[in-house]
Amino acid sequence: MRKFYKTVITVTVLSEDNPVTETNLSRIHDQITDGDWSGEVDADGGTELTAKEAAQALLAQGSDPSFFQLSDDGQESE
Repeated sequence: MRKFYKTVITVTVLSEDNPVTETNLSRIHDQITDGDWSGEVDADGGTELTAKEAAQALLAQGSDPSFFQLSDDGQESE
């Protein structure tokens, strides 16, 4: 049986003078490790999803359930 997971990763950045508006993870990493920002990364450990929940989560991201070979209602597609 196939399993699907959703993991939320949170990046917290502390900066001086201006808020961080950057969303490129590579650039954020560079600024935290070699730049002027302090940062922390946390992950929630993941949550198992049903196939239907995975399909809904893919749609919510602007992706497509076919990414995991699922239909919109979470059924296995051929």
